Amino acid sequence: MLLLEFAYRKKTKIKKSCPIGYPCRNTCINRNYFCKQPLKGQGKSYADWLRNNGLVRAQKRNESKQEILKLEDKIRTQRFESAAVFDSQGNQLFLKNGNLNRVSFHPSEIKVMKDAILTHNHPEGWEHPTTSLLRKGNSFSDSDIFTAVTTNLAEIRAVSPGYRHSLVRPKNGWAKNTMDIVREAIYTTIAENLASIEHATTPQEEDKSLELAAAEHWHKIVTIIARKMGAKYTRTKHEKQS
Repeated sequence: MLLLEFAYRKKTKIKKSCPIGYPCRNTCINRNYFCKQPLKGQGKSYADWLRNNGLVRAQKRNESKQEILKLEDKIRTQRFESAAVFDSQGNQLFLKNGNLNRVSFHPSEIKVMKDAILTHNHPEGWEHPTTSLLRKGNSFSDSDIFTAVTTNLAEIRAVSPGYRHSLVRPKNGWAKNTMDIVREAIYTTIAENLASIEHATTPQEEDKSLELAAAEHWHKIVTIIARKMGAKYTRTKHEKQS
């Protein structure tokens, strides 16, 4: 009987995904119904199935991310800088407004930033015409990275007119010599930019090289920093360009 049961189960096709509802043996059932004899990895209820597959946390993380994205879309078009801090559960701890290019934090605010997610906007790009490469804005500054390291943020994010930036803390934590790495990356990027400008053969090419160097300056620096520290850095374009 054990062999027959084993053979039967081996042939049973387990439903891997259900667009509506959740899997029960080799079929899909409504979320409000119970699965009397679930297979391994399934559950007797929709809630059980979510827990067994680690989807409760994933669903919570997704909801938290949506809240952060919603706020970023709101502050992206501002002409002054704002910063918001979220805890690991996606709860907004505080939102603070600053001036054109800076937000300052009180010691009481800094205390709650450990392991948190900080997002803010870079409004400087709005000062440039739509035809300029500088219009899309730039990535994290050395001050941004210093804030992430000293407060031990889990992630720092920034939105500019054209991009959404994210730098996630390395698995082993921020390196003690992070700011040394930042300075080295700055020198390397400046040297590369100067070399590119020197190769320009006409005033027009020189102007174009200068504009491109300024527009990509901090993105290049943060890319180098992330690579050397083993951090995850991403820059994505906004769906709606302004």
